[in-house]
Amino acid sequence: LGADDYLIRPFTTQELLESVMVRLHRHQVLNEAAEMRLDKTKRTLARMLTHELRTPLTSMNTAVDIVLREAKLFTPEEMRDLLETLAAGSIRLSRRVEQLAFITQIQTQTLSYRSITSQGIESRLSDLVMNAINQARRITGRHDDSVTIKHGDAAADAFVVCNPPALKQALIELIANAIAYAPLNSTVFIGQKYVPEGVRITITDQGSGIPEDRLMQAKELFAQLDRESNEQQGMGIGLGLAERLIDAHGGRMEIRSVVGKGTQVLIYLPGTAPNGSDDSMAAVTASAR
Repeated sequence: LGADDYLIRPFTTQELLESVMVRLHRHQVLNEAAEMRLDKTKRTLARMLTHELRTPLTSMNTAVDIVLREAKLFTPEEMRDLLETLAAGSIRLSRRVEQLAFITQIQTQTLSYRSITSQGIESRLSDLVMNAINQARRITGRHDDSVTIKHGDAAADAFVVCNPPALKQALIELIANAIAYAPLNSTVFIGQKYVPEGVRITITDQGSGIPEDRLMQAKELFAQLDRESNEQQGMGIGLGLAERLIDAHGGRMEIRSVVGKGTQVLIYLPGTAPNGSDDSMAAVTASAR
Protein backbone atom coordinates (compact mmCIF):
# COMPACT_ATOMS: atom_id res chain seq x y z
CA LEU A 1 0.00 0.00 0.00
CA GLY A 2 1.10 3.55 -0.71
CA ALA A 3 0.15 6.95 0.59
CA ASP A 4 -2.59 7.22 -2.03
CA ASP A 5 -4.34 4.21 -0.48
CA TYR A 6 -5.21 6.21 2.62
CA LEU A 7 -7.81 8.87 1.76
CA ILE A 8 -8.64 11.70 4.05
CA ARG A 9 -12.37 11.95 4.68
CA PRO A 10 -14.41 13.77 3.61
CA PHE A 11 -13.08 13.42 0.06
CA THR A 12 -14.47 14.61 -3.22
CA THR A 13 -15.61 12.48 -6.14
CA GLN A 14 -12.65 13.74 -8.15
CA GLU A 15 -10.22 12.65 -5.44
CA LEU A 16 -11.81 9.21 -5.35
CA LEU A 17 -11.53 8.87 -9.14
CA GLU A 18 -7.90 9.97 -9.11
CA SER A 19 -7.08 7.44 -6.38
CA VAL A 20 -8.78 4.64 -8.31
CA MET A 21 -6.95 5.61 -11.50
CA VAL A 22 -3.59 5.60 -9.71
CA ARG A 23 -4.21 2.12 -8.34
CA LEU A 24 -5.40 0.82 -11.71
CA HIS A 25 -2.29 2.24 -13.37
CA ARG A 26 -0.09 0.60 -10.76
CA HIS A 27 -1.72 -2.79 -11.38
CA GLN A 28 -1.36 -2.31 -15.14
CA VAL A 29 2.36 -1.60 -14.81
CA LEU A 30 2.87 -4.67 -12.61
CA ASN A 31 0.92 -6.89 -15.00
CA GLU A 32 2.88 -5.63 -17.99
CA ALA A 33 6.15 -6.28 -16.19
CA ALA A 34 5.03 -9.81 -15.30
CA GLU A 35 3.98 -10.49 -18.89
CA MET A 36 7.34 -9.24 -20.16
CA ARG A 37 9.18 -11.59 -17.77
CA LEU A 38 6.95 -14.49 -18.84
CA ASP A 39 7.52 -13.75 -22.53
CA LYS A 40 11.28 -13.58 -21.94
CA THR A 41 11.20 -16.92 -20.11
CA LYS A 42 9.19 -18.51 -22.93
CA ARG A 43 11.63 -17.24 -25.57
CA THR A 44 14.62 -18.40 -23.55
CA LEU A 45 13.09 -21.83 -22.94
CA ALA A 46 12.14 -22.24 -26.60
CA ARG A 47 15.66 -21.31 -27.67
CA MET A 48 17.28 -23.68 -25.19
CA LEU A 49 14.96 -26.57 -26.04
CA THR A 50 15.62 -26.10 -29.73
CA HIS A 51 19.36 -26.07 -29.19
CA GLU A 52 19.54 -28.85 -26.61
CA LEU A 53 17.33 -31.26 -28.54
CA ARG A 54 18.31 -30.40 -32.11
CA THR A 55 22.09 -30.35 -31.62
CA PRO A 56 22.53 -33.97 -30.48
CA LEU A 57 19.97 -35.18 -33.03
CA THR A 58 21.85 -33.40 -35.82
CA SER A 59 25.18 -34.98 -34.89
CA MET A 60 23.59 -38.42 -34.51
CA ASN A 61 21.75 -38.22 -37.83
CA THR A 62 24.91 -37.06 -39.59
CA ALA A 63 26.95 -39.93 -38.17
CA VAL A 64 24.29 -42.48 -39.12
CA ASP A 65 24.06 -41.09 -42.64
CA ILE A 66 27.83 -41.32 -43.12
CA VAL A 67 27.96 -44.88 -41.80
CA LEU A 68 25.11 -46.02 -44.06
CA ARG A 69 26.69 -44.53 -47.16
CA GLU A 70 30.41 -45.20 -46.66
CA ALA A 71 30.81 -47.84 -43.96
CA LYS A 72 33.15 -49.99 -46.09
CA LEU A 73 35.60 -47.13 -46.54
CA PHE A 74 36.27 -46.53 -42.84
CA THR A 75 39.14 -47.80 -40.80
CA PRO A 76 38.32 -49.27 -37.38
CA GLU A 77 39.54 -46.04 -35.75
CA GLU A 78 37.31 -43.88 -37.95
CA MET A 79 34.33 -46.13 -37.28
CA ARG A 80 35.00 -45.85 -33.55
CA ASP A 81 35.02 -42.05 -33.80
CA LEU A 82 31.62 -42.10 -35.47
CA LEU A 83 30.22 -44.47 -32.88
CA GLU A 84 31.55 -42.20 -30.10
CA THR A 85 29.75 -39.28 -31.77
CA LEU A 86 26.54 -41.31 -31.73
CA ALA A 87 27.07 -42.28 -28.10
CA ALA A 88 27.75 -38.69 -27.02
CA GLY A 89 24.60 -37.46 -28.75
CA SER A 90 22.54 -40.26 -27.25
CA ILE A 91 23.82 -39.56 -23.73
CA ARG A 92 23.12 -35.85 -24.04
CA LEU A 93 19.64 -36.34 -25.46
CA SER A 94 18.78 -38.99 -22.86
CA ARG A 95 19.79 -36.63 -20.08
CA ARG A 96 17.54 -33.87 -21.38
CA VAL A 97 14.61 -36.28 -21.60
CA GLU A 98 15.27 -37.52 -18.04
CA GLN A 99 15.47 -33.97 -16.72
CA LEU A 100 12.20 -32.91 -18.34
CA ALA A 101 10.50 -36.13 -17.20
CA PHE A 102 11.47 -35.57 -13.55
CA ILE A 103 10.38 -31.92 -13.70
CA THR A 104 7.00 -33.06 -15.01
CA GLN A 105 6.66 -35.65 -12.23
CA ILE A 106 7.46 -33.07 -9.57
CA GLN A 107 5.11 -30.45 -10.95
CA THR A 108 2.25 -32.95 -11.28
CA GLN A 109 2.93 -34.30 -7.77
CA THR A 110 3.37 -37.87 -9.05
CA LEU A 111 6.79 -37.64 -7.41
CA SER A 112 6.42 -36.16 -3.93
CA TYR A 113 7.37 -36.64 -0.30
CA ARG A 114 4.07 -38.44 0.25
CA SER A 115 4.60 -40.88 -2.61
CA ILE A 116 8.20 -41.56 -1.60
CA THR A 117 7.38 -42.20 2.06
CA SER A 118 4.60 -44.61 1.10
CA GLN A 119 6.23 -46.33 -1.87
CA GLY A 120 9.94 -45.68 -1.38
CA ILE A 121 12.61 -48.36 -1.36
CA GLU A 122 15.29 -48.66 1.31
CA SER A 123 18.57 -48.27 -0.58
CA ARG A 124 22.24 -48.17 0.35
CA LEU A 125 23.34 -44.57 -0.09
CA SER A 126 26.94 -45.37 -1.04
CA ASP A 127 25.72 -47.50 -3.98
CA LEU A 128 23.62 -44.61 -5.28
CA VAL A 129 26.58 -42.24 -4.96
CA MET A 130 28.96 -44.58 -6.82
CA ASN A 131 26.43 -45.11 -9.62
CA ALA A 132 25.92 -41.35 -9.84
CA ILE A 133 29.69 -40.77 -10.08
CA ASN A 134 29.96 -43.18 -13.01
CA GLN A 135 26.98 -41.60 -14.76
CA ALA A 136 28.31 -38.10 -14.20
CA ARG A 137 31.62 -39.12 -15.78
CA ARG A 138 29.77 -40.33 -18.88
CA ILE A 139 27.63 -37.21 -19.09
CA THR A 140 30.54 -34.79 -18.88
CA GLY A 141 32.79 -36.90 -21.10
CA ARG A 142 35.64 -36.49 -18.62
CA HIS A 143 36.67 -40.12 -18.25
CA ASP A 144 40.38 -39.41 -17.98
CA ASP A 145 42.46 -38.24 -15.05
CA SER A 146 42.02 -34.52 -15.82
CA VAL A 147 39.66 -34.38 -12.83
CA THR A 148 40.16 -36.70 -9.87
CA ILE A 149 37.21 -37.79 -7.75
CA LYS A 150 37.84 -38.71 -4.13
CA HIS A 151 34.97 -40.39 -2.34
CA GLY A 152 35.16 -40.42 1.44
CA ASP A 153 32.58 -42.80 2.85
CA ALA A 154 32.28 -42.27 6.61
CA ALA A 155 28.69 -43.52 6.45
CA ALA A 156 29.20 -46.64 4.35
CA ASP A 157 26.34 -48.46 6.06
CA ALA A 158 23.80 -45.65 5.60
CA PHE A 159 20.43 -46.57 4.06
CA VAL A 160 17.76 -44.12 2.92
CA VAL A 161 14.14 -44.64 1.95
CA CYS A 162 13.94 -43.15 -1.50
CA ASN A 163 12.84 -43.28 -5.08
CA PRO A 164 16.21 -44.65 -6.32
CA PRO A 165 16.09 -43.23 -9.88
CA ALA A 166 15.03 -39.80 -8.60
CA LEU A 167 17.63 -39.56 -5.82
CA LYS A 168 20.33 -40.86 -8.14
CA GLN A 169 19.32 -38.22 -10.71
CA ALA A 170 19.76 -35.49 -8.10
CA LEU A 171 23.24 -36.79 -7.29
CA ILE A 172 24.12 -37.09 -10.99
CA GLU A 173 23.15 -33.46 -11.60
CA LEU A 174 25.27 -32.18 -8.72
CA ILE A 175 28.31 -34.37 -9.36
CA ALA A 176 28.23 -33.70 -13.11
CA ASN A 177 28.04 -29.98 -12.39
CA ALA A 178 31.09 -30.21 -10.11
CA ILE A 179 33.08 -32.21 -12.68
CA ALA A 180 32.11 -29.92 -15.56
CA TYR A 181 33.30 -26.77 -13.80
CA ALA A 182 36.39 -28.31 -12.18
CA PRO A 183 39.66 -27.08 -13.71
CA LEU A 184 42.18 -29.47 -15.21
CA ASN A 185 44.22 -31.50 -12.74
CA SER A 186 41.89 -30.63 -9.86
CA THR A 187 39.92 -32.80 -7.45
CA VAL A 188 36.22 -33.17 -6.70
CA PHE A 189 35.66 -34.35 -3.11
CA ILE A 190 32.53 -36.35 -2.29
CA GLY A 191 31.83 -37.25 1.31
CA GLN A 192 29.14 -39.01 3.31
CA LYS A 193 28.69 -38.50 7.03
CA TYR A 194 26.14 -39.06 9.77
CA VAL A 195 24.77 -35.83 11.25
CA PRO A 196 22.06 -35.25 13.90
CA GLU A 197 19.28 -34.90 11.33
CA GLY A 198 20.31 -37.94 9.24
CA VAL A 199 22.98 -38.32 6.59
CA ARG A 200 24.90 -35.55 4.89
CA ILE A 201 26.50 -35.79 1.44
CA THR A 202 29.00 -33.13 0.44
CA ILE A 203 30.22 -32.43 -3.09
CA THR A 204 33.14 -29.99 -3.23
CA ASP A 205 34.91 -28.75 -6.35
CA GLN A 206 37.84 -26.41 -6.92
CA GLY A 207 36.23 -24.41 -9.71
CA SER A 208 35.74 -20.69 -10.21
CA GLY A 209 32.89 -20.46 -7.68
CA ILE A 210 29.56 -18.61 -7.75
CA PRO A 211 29.14 -15.04 -6.47
CA GLU A 212 27.07 -14.93 -3.29
CA ASP A 213 24.46 -12.64 -4.83
CA ARG A 214 23.81 -15.22 -7.58
CA LEU A 215 23.42 -18.37 -5.49
CA MET A 216 19.63 -18.11 -5.36
CA GLN A 217 19.45 -17.55 -9.12
CA ALA A 218 21.63 -20.61 -9.71
CA LYS A 219 18.96 -22.81 -8.09
CA GLU A 220 16.15 -21.58 -10.32
CA LEU A 221 14.95 -23.83 -13.13
CA PHE A 222 16.33 -22.80 -16.52
CA ALA A 223 18.76 -20.37 -14.89
CA GLN A 224 22.06 -19.97 -16.70
CA LEU A 225 24.97 -18.07 -15.21
CA ASP A 226 27.48 -16.52 -17.63
CA ARG A 227 26.63 -18.92 -20.44
CA GLU A 228 28.83 -17.04 -22.91
CA SER A 229 31.95 -16.86 -20.74
CA ASN A 230 31.60 -20.42 -19.42
CA GLU A 231 30.54 -21.84 -22.80
CA GLN A 232 28.26 -24.19 -20.87
CA GLN A 233 25.90 -26.43 -22.74
CA GLY A 234 22.68 -27.09 -20.95
CA MET A 235 19.27 -25.80 -20.05
CA GLY A 236 20.09 -24.47 -16.61
CA ILE A 237 18.11 -27.27 -14.98
CA GLY A 238 20.72 -29.14 -12.91
CA LEU A 239 20.83 -27.38 -9.54
CA GLY A 240 17.14 -26.48 -9.52
CA LEU A 241 16.06 -30.01 -10.40
CA ALA A 242 18.43 -31.54 -7.83
CA GLU A 243 17.05 -29.32 -5.06
CA ARG A 244 13.45 -30.21 -5.92
CA LEU A 245 14.23 -33.93 -6.01
CA ILE A 246 15.97 -33.70 -2.64
CA ASP A 247 13.03 -31.74 -1.20
CA ALA A 248 10.71 -34.53 -2.38
CA HIS A 249 12.75 -36.93 -0.23
CA GLY A 250 12.24 -34.79 2.86
CA GLY A 251 15.78 -33.46 2.63
CA ARG A 252 17.37 -30.11 1.95
CA MET A 253 20.24 -28.72 -0.07
CA GLU A 254 22.69 -25.93 0.69
CA ILE A 255 25.27 -24.29 -1.55
CA ARG A 256 28.41 -22.63 -0.26
CA SER A 257 30.74 -20.97 -2.71
CA VAL A 258 33.83 -18.78 -2.69
CA VAL A 259 34.74 -17.05 -5.94
CA GLY A 260 38.11 -18.22 -7.15
CA LYS A 261 38.24 -21.18 -4.76
CA GLY A 262 35.30 -23.47 -5.44
CA THR A 263 31.79 -24.56 -4.58
CA GLN A 264 30.41 -27.01 -2.06
CA VAL A 265 26.93 -28.54 -2.15
CA LEU A 266 25.60 -30.09 1.05
CA ILE A 267 22.72 -32.56 0.90
CA TYR A 268 20.87 -33.52 4.08
CA LEU A 269 18.65 -36.59 3.98
CA PRO A 270 16.47 -37.95 6.81
CA GLY A 271 17.66 -40.87 8.90
CA THR A 272 19.20 -41.75 12.25
CA ALA A 273 22.57 -40.22 13.03
CA PRO A 274 23.93 -40.32 16.56
CA ASN A 275 27.11 -38.42 15.70
CA GLY A 276 27.50 -34.68 15.42
CA SER A 277 29.47 -32.93 12.73
CA ASP A 278 31.61 -29.95 11.91
CA ASP A 279 29.88 -28.04 9.14
CA SER A 280 32.80 -25.94 8.07
CA MET A 281 33.83 -26.25 4.46
CA ALA A 282 37.45 -26.85 5.39
CA ALA A 283 36.55 -29.68 7.75
CA VAL A 284 34.35 -31.38 5.17
CA THR A 285 37.00 -31.08 2.50
CA ALA A 286 39.56 -32.55 4.88
CA SER A 287 37.28 -35.47 5.77
CA ALA A 288 36.67 -36.15 2.09
CA ARG A 289 40.39 -36.37 1.52
